[in-house]
Amino acid sequence: MARKIKIKINDPKNNTKLNLPAMPFWLINTIFSIGISTKKFWIKDNNMDFFNNIDSTDLKFFLREIKYELKNYESFNLVHISNNDGSLINITVI
Repeated sequence: MARKIKIKINDPKNNTKLNLPAMPFWLINTIFSIGISTKKFWIKDNNMDFFNNIDSTDLKFFLREIKYELKNYESFNLVHISNNDGSLINITVI
């Protein structure tokens, strides 16, 4: 039963590495909820129209449905993209 999401990004061209630890679904929901509720403080005015159309209730429902669906499966790679230059994007549900 899947309970967490782990994200790993490596871009050697820009010398960028992002290796997030496995995060439980409840933490991801909390981060999204805080982000949506504080959007007016961190979004520039020209992008605000897009974010004003996002209803926090709909987003919470969407995230809850994804969480319940993903919990029905064992661990798997949701996204795995790699390139010959060493670039990597890997999102794993564990």
